[in-house]
Amino acid sequence: MEKINTVVSCVTDASMVVKNCVKTSVANKAKTFESELMLLVVNKITDLIPNKVIDVDVNVSEFVPLADDKFNIPDRIDMLLGAEIFYELLKPGKFYCDNSHLVLQNTVFGYVVSGSVDQVTENRVHCELIVDDDLNKTLKKFWEIEGVHIEPKVDTEVSLCEDHFVRTHRRNCEGRYVVSMALNKDPSCLGNSKDIAIRRLNSLWKRLSRDSSYLSLYAEFLKEYEELGHMERVVESSEPPTHYYIPHHGVLRPEKLTTKLRIVFNGSSPTTTGISLNDILLKGEVKEDVFETISRFRRHKFAFSTDIQKMYRQILINPDQQDLQRIIWKHGLDAEILTYRLKTVTYGLSNAPFLAIRTLQQLAKDEKSGFPLASETLFYDTYMDDIVSVSAKHIYTKCEVLSVIAKLYDPLGFLGSVIAKAKVFLQQLWQCKLDWDDVLPNSIAHEWREFVTTLKCIEEVKINRFIMADNNVRIVLQGFADASEAAYGAFVYLQCFLHNGAAKVSILASNSRVAPIRVISIPRLELCACVLLAQLVKKIHSTLRLNISDIVLHTD
Repeated sequence: MEKINTVVSCVTDASMVVKNCVKTSVANKAKTFESELMLLVVNKITDLIPNKVIDVDVNVSEFVPLADDKFNIPDRIDMLLGAEIFYELLKPGKFYCDNSHLVLQNTVFGYVVSGSVDQVTENRVHCELIVDDDLNKTLKKFWEIEGVHIEPKVDTEVSLCEDHFVRTHRRNCEGRYVVSMALNKDPSCLGNSKDIAIRRLNSLWKRLSRDSSYLSLYAEFLKEYEELGHMERVVESSEPPTHYYIPHHGVLRPEKLTTKLRIVFNGSSPTTTGISLNDILLKGEVKEDVFETISRFRRHKFAFSTDIQKMYRQILINPDQQDLQRIIWKHGLDAEILTYRLKTVTYGLSNAPFLAIRTLQQLAKDEKSGFPLASETLFYDTYMDDIVSVSAKHIYTKCEVLSVIAKLYDPLGFLGSVIAKAKVFLQQLWQCKLDWDDVLPNSIAHEWREFVTTLKCIEEVKINRFIMADNNVRIVLQGFADASEAAYGAFVYLQCFLHNGAAKVSILASNSRVAPIRVISIPRLELCACVLLAQLVKKIHSTLRLNISDIVLHTD
């Protein structure tokens, strides 16, 4: 069996990938015919053929030799022969059976039976369930995620919400933010919403009365809501001119370890005028690019993730608008209905995500001077109420730097450029006149972090042990010397030429020196590099003891 990778086209434009093929011989029982074929290997060719037993009135095998005596009994197909061999199989001789549609065709294997038969096929019922959960929105979200957005589009509504937030937000004496909801219509257009809220509450209580654990979780949630100051009891008998009652229900999730009940506030419930609170709210939008957030999250080896507890409910709504967030509750099936107003940003309202995220960004902006690292995290590493970031950068001391550099062992200089950079950094470190436990100054700390990052790539460097070439005709030593203001160095390579003119080049060694602190001209440093190269070549030449044809040295 051989491995292949080919696509086979099937009926109805379907296709399948075939991974294996086999070479075999096909022969008849009398050995009068034999052919060698290359066959594709698949798990299954067809269903059983025929699909049911065929009732044949005449025993055909009494008259002619059949290739398959049990042609009328369902059986699996083991091999499907193609057109390339089809006409080689046919032989003269063709008969039609009386009183049937069967045809007998002579082949090298015997007579084969074909034709049509009257039979009842099995009816199969296939059931399929398709859930169309707002397909348009789902597809729109898919394309938005797939697209690469360079510049966000500026929407008029978004601009209005941003301007409204900037003008109206404030912080109270406790440091909490107080925000206002931007409206596109006057709230007087809202009709009666209390009656439907009462009907929803009564319907909710029918379920709560049947499930004591559900009732306990629901009552505990609202009790905590009030105790934390996130809602307050309304005791006035008269209704304010503009108000809205938000129906609510619970989503029970017993499998959750923490939040087993989540209460949903329905700001889209219409009033008697057909208008809901969400209909008159400017939704706003704060672009949170999940592409950028995840990309930044992958930069560092160690990271952390956390979320902001009760993020929405940490932000107060302007008291003038709190009556637009009324709810009702009662402590028993037949108990008195109580009215509450929600004092904080409420999930379930269309503007809640904007108000929460925009307030978080405002917090980062307001506290940037006192908490620069935290401010940067809130700005760039937050998605909704989740923070995915990295811990503070590692602080290096002089002692740690020396410890890392001392571990670099490269006697032949295969990593010459890396070693040279380490030597230059050591010189800079000494010029800073730091004590052993002093932290690196910012001027060189960033450079050291980059150097440590490049050290991780050393593991990927591979050096061939064998430097010679079979049947080489000439061996040349190639040397290179160069200098800069910071350092100078030399590299030596072995070049083996073959009969066909090709050459194999291998690095032999390198060496480097740090330029003195006292400023020396580049030409003088170039001469120092040449001396270093000459010394290195001399040592290599005496060490290898090879028949070197030429020594070629290069410098600027």
